[in-house]
Amino acid sequence: MRSYFAGVYFPRILVWWLPLLVMLITDLGLNLYYQLALGIPLWVFRW
Repeated sequence: MRSYFAGVYFPRILVWWLPLLVMLITDLGLNLYYQLALGIPLWVFRW
């Protein structure tokens, strides 16, 4: 019902770090997938 209040049950430090770590790990995982599996260069800076 009110799943967006689930952070109330975590310790205070996890409320901030858990979502940030999940986003970081997901972002790195997707970047690795696009780089290694699909061959799309993501970390090449071009103008």
